[in-house]
Amino acid sequence: MPTGPEALNNPIWASLCGAHAEVSLGGALARTYRPSHARFAAMADPADPACWDALAELCATEEVELTDDGVILASTVLEVPDSFATTFRVQGIQMLADGVEAAPCADAVVLGAEDAAAMVELVERTEPGPFRPRTYELGTFVGIAPQGHLVAMAGQRFHLGETREISAVCTDPASRGQGLARALVGHLIDLERQRGSSSLLHVSTENAPAQALYRAMGFTERTTMEFAMVRPR
Repeated sequence: MPTGPEALNNPIWASLCGAHAEVSLGGALARTYRPSHARFAAMADPADPACWDALAELCATEEVELTDDGVILASTVLEVPDSFATTFRVQGIQMLADGVEAAPCADAVVLGAEDAAAMVELVERTEPGPFRPRTYELGTFVGIAPQGHLVAMAGQRFHLGETREISAVCTDPASRGQGLARALVGHLIDLERQRGSSSLLHVSTENAPAQALYRAMGFTERTTMEFAMVRPR
């Protein structure tokens, strides 16, 4: 499993080869998450044509259940060969939480299987990014649910050894402006620090409000990342 800067530069691969190996498909050159958990895939070396060939073979298997859109890749450098079609491509910023002042959120509740439908519904309303029916199993997901109605959540997706990625940060439009997302992100950071681990997240370069929030919290930019949804031609 990659570690250190290598893992941060190729986070999905580090996660699929490490903590999330049990929910991965593939082998030494290319892997994907099981479709029930995520549509992300990764390669040992995105610059190696053999890895792209392995990814194409993996995408052709019934287990991957490739949709018309494809699988999502993420890396600091991502040159997609002509043998793959690109459905979308976006640049993101990888931000580290080392300088964030974090604390537990008293209103945060841990979300699980009984909350899966509500989580998917909230994601559909707010569109924070890719989310599948069992994504919540990849890490700790927390939410704020007054009177049992989920209005905000945040969770952990990629697991890079001693670093966890925060994702699916979202708040129902009717509950925005109350600092709920900030509180939940701080809660997850504090949780990881208690475990002796650190946190990071990825935010689109086009999402200025989210960037402003995270910088105000104390997140620092580490590098830019390329995200692309691809499928074999």
